[in-house]
Amino acid sequence: YKTSTKCATILSKRLKEEEDALAESLQSNKSKATYGKLVERILTFQKMNLPFCSDLVVLADRRLNDLKETYSAQAQDMRIAVFGDASASMQSAIEAATIFASMVSTCLDGELSFFNRGLVKSPYEKPSNVAETLEVCNKIRANYCTSLAAALWPYYESKNVMDLFVMVT
Repeated sequence: YKTSTKCATILSKRLKEEEDALAESLQSNKSKATYGKLVERILTFQKMNLPFCSDLVVLADRRLNDLKETYSAQAQDMRIAVFGDASASMQSAIEAATIFASMVSTCLDGELSFFNRGLVKSPYEKPSNVAETLEVCNKIRANYCTSLAAALWPYYESKNVMDLFVMVT
């Protein structure tokens, strides 16, 4: 995907000029720009080296805060662990798990880790904003083989009781 510098500059300018209008649109129930979709687009645009990625981060953070306001009261001591498959060819699972875990950790105090041949700790156990989410997606790389048990073993060994395990693979 090649995008002209002129096109990227126009998009960046429009995002900056219309930030309030865009934010208002995103907050409406009619908006299709969900938090997850915004972060996924930011990741894609980063890979394409497009300059307006940072302009979208502000909007995604607002969307995440909206989710927190809506769901954080429901947390009530629920223990949730999200595991992303970090085995070879699973980079998309890493990104999906991280995006989901950032919502779960922000709204419901969940935690994030990954697995391949062993447990892979996340740079942020509880990513709580878009910057942390993007950093995890960019630091954790898919490699090795798959071992689902590797993610569960530390919880079993320490007798750490959880209410819900989510495995993204």
